Amino acid sequence: DVKNFLSSSGVARSAMDDSDSAHGQALQFLESTGIPVPDTAFSDEGYKYLSTYVLSLLFFSMGGEGWDDDFFFASTPNVCDWTKQKLYTGIFAEIRQEGVICSAGEIIAIELPLNKLSGPLPSELGLMTRLQVLGMAQNLINGNIPEEIGNMSELVIISFENNFLEGNIPASLGNLNKLSTFAVSQNTMDGPIPDSFSGLTALVGLGLDDNNFDGVVTPLGSLPNIRLVYLEDNAFEQTVDDSFLVDAFNTLVHLDISDNKFKGSLPAHF
Repeated sequence: DVKNFLSSSGVARSAMDDSDSAHGQALQFLESTGIPVPDTAFSDEGYKYLSTYVLSLLFFSMGGEGWDDDFFFASTPNVCDWTKQKLYTGIFAEIRQEGVICSAGEIIAIELPLNKLSGPLPSELGLMTRLQVLGMAQNLINGNIPEEIGNMSELVIISFENNFLEGNIPASLGNLNKLSTFAVSQNTMDGPIPDSFSGLTALVGLGLDDNNFDGVVTPLGSLPNIRLVYLEDNAFEQTVDDSFLVDAFNTLVHLDISDNKFKGSLPAHF
């Protein structure tokens, strides 16, 4: 049945037992769709079925009833319909696709910026291992970034800036070797940059500014494609000398280390 499929795919069975919980509500929605239960989560159908549960859970656990726009979440069986085009006006008017974004029936992005998402991120997001974009900037998200996000090996963009996230950056994110943008600016996160970040070989942009991060920035020194680094308004401590980010300097276009606890003087390669 549905519960057996989900529990064998990595969802805690006990979490689904309470029908009034977010997990229970997501289970009931999935059952109500009438979609046949796949044999395995490893098929295309199985992955989409599992993702339907995870996306429903996202809605029920993160205050979906209070979102500015529900994007049809948990309303129709096909998650690729949970989307709208939004018009942004400014100097240049822009139409953006938001909600669940699919390409040829494959879920590629979750784009829910500025939409009053609240509460912690569900760890089950990590089951969406084919997702490329996780965009949830300017919301009311709190708690820690789940370490399970390190299982989302296709991620190219993580955009969590301007929320209320706390705690450390999970070391597991160093597994994301396709990640080009990691933005958690303007949160209340702390701790060091994980040593594992030295493995983010595709990383181009890093936004850690306006948090409470500390320690050294050494893991960034070996990133071959890094161009934009925002570290300002933290508590990083390191002596700036001729070895400071020397290997990354060939690619760096913008580096802001203001309002930290760095010592020393700017090296010659600057």
